Amino acid sequence: MQKIKLFANYSIPVIWGVVGLVVGCVAFYLPVAIMWERIIVKPENITPSDGLTVIILSVIAGIFIGAAALFGSAQNRWTARH
Repeated sequence: MQKIKLFANYSIPVIWGVVGLVVGCVAFYLPVAIMWERIIVKPENITPSDGLTVIILSVIAGIFIGAAALFGSAQNRWTARH
C-alpha cells in the first residue's frame, strides 16, 4: 500500500505535466498560426521557416503550461509529510 501511495504521489503530477505540455502546445499553436498567417506574414509570403517558428513558439508555450500544471499538482502531493 505504501508503494502505491508513493507511486501516486509522483506519477499524478507528472501526468498533469505531460497533459499540460500537450494541451499547451495545441492550444497555443492554433491562434499563433492563424495570427502569423494573417497579421504578421502575408499568406503568399509564408515559408517553411515560418511554420517552424510557429511550432517552436507553441512548444515553448507548452513547456510553460506543462510546468505550471506540474507545479500546481505537485503542490498538493509533494510535501514533506510521510
